[in-house]
Amino acid sequence: MHVAPVNIQALLINEVIPQLKKWLNSNKKIYINDCGSLTGKINGIILLEPHLWLEAQKTGKIPKGIPTIIDGADELENWTREQLTLSLTPTDWQAQINLAPPLHQLIQTSYTQLSFSIWQHPVNPYNCYQLNPKERDILVDLGYILQKSNLITPKIAEFWQMWQRENCLAWVSISRSADKFTLHVAPKELASSLNKIWQRQPTVIIGSCLDTETQANTYKQKIGLPDLLSLKFNPDRQQDLINIYLPDALPLPNTSQFQPILVEKIIELVTNYTAKQPIIILVEDTPLKAQVGSILAANFGSKVQVESQTIAQDGILISGWEFWQKHQQQISSPQLLIIATLPIPSLENPLVAARVAYYKQHRQDWFRLYLLPSAIKTLQKSVLPLRESQGIVAILDNRLNHRSYGKHMLQALQPYRQIFSPLPPWVDQQLNAVSAQE
Repeated sequence: MHVAPVNIQALLINEVIPQLKKWLNSNKKIYINDCGSLTGKINGIILLEPHLWLEAQKTGKIPKGIPTIIDGADELENWTREQLTLSLTPTDWQAQINLAPPLHQLIQTSYTQLSFSIWQHPVNPYNCYQLNPKERDILVDLGYILQKSNLITPKIAEFWQMWQRENCLAWVSISRSADKFTLHVAPKELASSLNKIWQRQPTVIIGSCLDTETQANTYKQKIGLPDLLSLKFNPDRQQDLINIYLPDALPLPNTSQFQPILVEKIIELVTNYTAKQPIIILVEDTPLKAQVGSILAANFGSKVQVESQTIAQDGILISGWEFWQKHQQQISSPQLLIIATLPIPSLENPLVAARVAYYKQHRQDWFRLYLLPSAIKTLQKSVLPLRESQGIVAILDNRLNHRSYGKHMLQALQPYRQIFSPLPPWVDQQLNAVSAQE
């Protein structure tokens, strides 16, 4: 069995498996996203998308002992968290009202009280909030009455069952434009859920950004892997080299001087760029992203796009980290990637704050085990397209120079070569004059 997301599946189906079948002189059947093939005798290769595989594991459809490859496992933690998250939408509330007419007034009153409290939360850029004690009390009281009455929908029953477990996180996401909210509950840790899977089958886990350590101890701890053989293959220094421009005179991101000087530096980099390939500018802060977009559009016109999948060959794309990682395969490989700030998860994000609180509760190093690995993985995945062209990554966050974790982040970007001027021409003579970083 081979578990892989759609893009990797396409590569396997169109290139890798045909070559392998020819080399092995094999005619084994290929089952693509067919959970029905898991019953009876399996005589072939089963390809499953991660969400189908996780659902089949949850429902016990996968027999024990099937050798399994998990490809693209950098995202295994995210896949699992999404799969284990239960959500209640307005439609689910209406279904509960329809099932329990005698409790209609109680359910409606609870929903109204909950809605009123939720909309009192101050606006934040993440559009999500941890539930406060008042909101929790409303849900606890309602859930108790529904369960006692036996007039409860299966989905809400499952939601409340998880709600009552220890170490679960409950939050609400809102859509202010649609005037709707959705409740969510998910486990705070995934190791205990995934550990059961590793005991059922021999597994090979493959990823490009699993861990900075060869033994992958942090990664194994997060997903509940036992102590097993770990292999780390170093990238080719000649073919996968990127060039890093790391100016040392910029103010730190938490100072008032940072934003105006950052914008000036971005304009300088874009103005002096001469290659006819896209420029990618990663800005996570929403107001700053809009500001950079409007200023660059005034200087460079319509070739400036903000989070668009369609840009000109010499276009400029301004986006956040999530958008770039999601769509980087659909966009022509850039020669210049400008990073405004490091992708360290913000403690202002309620979900990040909740996970940090979990690490603190268990007296664990929350920065080393959570924030730093998350930032490193995001960096590694975001610069991958630049390795194809040995492009330039300009990092304008001076924390990389002046914080102790900066050296760990740079080490994770190996192989790279540091350059000390972004000015044209981008010629080999300049690059060869700079010592390669070890």
